[in-house]
Amino acid sequence: MNYVENLLVDYHFMDANNITPCFEFRFGLSYTTFSYSPLSIPLSTGPYAYITSFTVQNTGNVDGTEKLQLYIVFTTGTGEPKHILRGFDEVKLAAGMSSTVSLGLTARDIRSVTPFFCKYVI
Repeated sequence: MNYVENLLVDYHFMDANNITPCFEFRFGLSYTTFSYSPLSIPLSTGPYAYITSFTVQNTGNVDGTEKLQLYIVFTTGTGEPKHILRGFDEVKLAAGMSSTVSLGLTARDIRSVTPFFCKYVI
């Protein structure tokens, strides 16, 4: 079998071909809303070169669970997919509450990339 897709499978294929999904990841599954603080990426001394952190807040009126996903974006011309998932977490929050989330990136993860946080699979 010839796998001509290389790395362009699933959401990578959609990114490469500028296809917008009809329904985003987890579309319509929440009865509440969430907001995010800006992403902080300080240098770390542990197994991860960088520990990203941000605060997520339940801004709705009911308790809810948010699935958080950290993607990296490669610079153009690297031959890599546009976005690659490098970390994820799940946070359960009561209405009005917030939580700080930390996700690690290795030195290899961030070579030639611009890290950013994304709520949905694109």
